[in-house]
Amino acid sequence: MDWYVTYYRAQVLRVKEEEFVLASRTLGASNLFIIFKRILPNIYSQMIIMIVMSIPNAIFYETYLSFVGLVSYCFIRYIN
Repeated sequence: MDWYVTYYRAQVLRVKEEEFVLASRTLGASNLFIIFKRILPNIYSQMIIMIVMSIPNAIFYETYLSFVGLVSYCFIRYIN
């Protein structure tokens, strides 16, 4: 989970150096405006991809732990 944070931080730092952020800052936009209207919309696609790609891993880990016997079968909610 630690690498998610590192990846998102790198993306924010990359987008923060783009020209449209500098233009918004020059025009007097607040920091919250720049974060929510300029930076976050440009990294939403990467965030969605990373979340979707981690879902199969979560299913696999839960299935593996159930197979080994470390998690009770009744806690598996996606198989009903």
